[in-house]
Amino acid sequence: MKQTADSIHATLIVVWIPVYFYPQINDLPPRLAAVIKDAGILLVDMTSRFREMQRERTVIAIPGNGHMTVAAHQAVAAAAASLLKEQKLLEKHASSSGSPG
Repeated sequence: MKQTADSIHATLIVVWIPVYFYPQINDLPPRLAAVIKDAGILLVDMTSRFREMQRERTVIAIPGNGHMTVAAHQAVAAAAASLLKEQKLLEKHASSSGSPG
């Protein structure tokens, strides 16, 4: 995937969504984190935010379904948007596509 992204001058971003429907949310496996970092891939790791949501008693999984709730999806979107802004990726895309500002 990284090669494909590079070939079209795109930035590859991995969003790590840990298993969230158990009481314990596990960390991103260190080996996977190292591979992502070594490959120069950007990472959105939702582990800390999902743990925070658990502490706040925010429902992450739809009861009886297992899929993420609206709140969980909003948290992922906010984290991804933050990374895009931090890396100025939206600005880069707009300037390379010829779109105004």
